Amino acid sequence: MKKKIFLFFITFTLGIILGVYFFSNFKLANLLLERIFGKETIAANLTKEGNISCNISLAWAPDVFFVGDSHTGSGWDFKKISKKIDRKVGACIIGGATFADLVRLTKIFAINSKSSPVIIIGGAPRQFWIGENSHERKKQVEEIFRRMIDPQNFWVHTFPRIVFFDSFKKGSYNRNKKLFQDLENLFVLEGKDKILNLLKNSPQNSLKKWEDRIEKAEVDNSYTNFLYDLCEIQRNRIAKIIFTYIPESPSLQKMYSKKEWIPINSVSKKMLECGITVLPKINEKKFSDLEFLKYFETQKYENFFSSKNGLPQDILDADHMNFIGAQIHTDLFLSKPEIKNLFQLE
Repeated sequence: MKKKIFLFFITFTLGIILGVYFFSNFKLANLLLERIFGKETIAANLTKEGNISCNISLAWAPDVFFVGDSHTGSGWDFKKISKKIDRKVGACIIGGATFADLVRLTKIFAINSKSSPVIIIGGAPRQFWIGENSHERKKQVEEIFRRMIDPQNFWVHTFPRIVFFDSFKKGSYNRNKKLFQDLENLFVLEGKDKILNLLKNSPQNSLKKWEDRIEKAEVDNSYTNFLYDLCEIQRNRIAKIIFTYIPESPSLQKMYSKKEWIPINSVSKKMLECGITVLPKINEKKFSDLEFLKYFETQKYENFFSSKNGLPQDILDADHMNFIGAQIHTDLFLSKPEIKNLFQLE
């Protein structure tokens, strides 16, 4: 009897020790994510903003890690990237993130990685501005950072959500792809110029919002203080850093004057000086406002074509690409010589 009690006590104690060990780090999480989902399904769901994608990506220990705000996050097809380069891909997408936030994200991931990963920072002019509601936004970002590095947050919140509440829908990527393929076919059939002319003659709320935002924009000059951290990561080979501008809609880019480009151009120049790879801007002629339309049901567009009322004022998202835009941008990214050489693509 005493022997059974002793064995039970030993087993129970070992169980607690093992439980505390596994729940206090990401080792088991990495294995389970691989077995349950696989890298392509995880990659297909990385566009989710905030806690889920950031926490999963740190647990997932990817070879390639993308950081950015919601605008830059919308420009990637992570599933296509993962399949093409045959690597584990992770991402942390934070709405409203500043350049300083993205540098901190880069540091967090670089320091917590066992190997030397590739970290790709998606940039845009607005990341260098003093943000709206900056105090509240800062609190939200700090909370995301705290949860991101917390293994217990993964086990208590993130893992149950993606497993039991179907946050990772395996078929959603293919459904979106089919919808946008149908929409692309409709645009080709009807003529892309037709919808662009309709759009041009339909005032859009998002463009008005950006007109006001650009007029009030004030550069946060503290961004220069964070370049040293990035350069140190690159020099010490803790990670390989790549910086790239993510295209915005042509209508939005036309609103920028030269001064809006000064901070991002200055940062790019200094990054190059310390060995960080800065990709040349992607040819803007490859994009039109069609890649920033929010609606993707073909029936709606058929009704728009036959109506004399023009297009709805909320149909354009001036800075977030849709699925078609993400496909075009991702293909152009993967075709760049720097990326082909890095991942040995044909």
